[in-house]
Amino acid sequence: LAAMWPITLSPDARNWFLENIAEGRIGSGTFTFAGNLNDIELRDGRAYMRDEMLSLRVPYENLVMRTLGDLPPVFGLDGVIEVTGRSLRMTGTGGVGRLETGETIEVSRAHFQIDDHAQPNPDAWLELDMAGPAAGFVNMARLDPIDLQEDLPFEAGDLTGSVAMSTRV
Repeated sequence: LAAMWPITLSPDARNWFLENIAEGRIGSGTFTFAGNLNDIELRDGRAYMRDEMLSLRVPYENLVMRTLGDLPPVFGLDGVIEVTGRSLRMTGTGGVGRLETGETIEVSRAHFQIDDHAQPNPDAWLELDMAGPAAGFVNMARLDPIDLQEDLPFEAGDLTGSVAMSTRV
């Protein structure tokens, strides 16, 4: 994908993708450019265009996505990447995260989005729908960037049961 994605087209989104997608298979997709090259403004090494000028939609399978800080990567995601002239959306299902402490967290849905990737340092967010053993969620809460080490009055081994949750960071 690095060879197909021009460096000047949303460089922050491209860099995030190349740094955080470790492996997976990309399927046949669609690419549409509707406009004149004169409509693309090049400024500060970036290409600025209207949202509707570009549409890229590519399915993927068995993707490995790094998350944040010390949180484990998500393995086995299947989904689609959609890029427009201004936004990037990536939604996957069916993944799992494996903690160093041994627990497996199911990630039934992962959604990453940048609303305006043409801007320098664009805002981005990640939503995860997860389920797994309560002890696993306690162990995750102690990792960077959550880092609730001092705030939890119990140990992971003190808990039984399971947790299902959705989060947006």
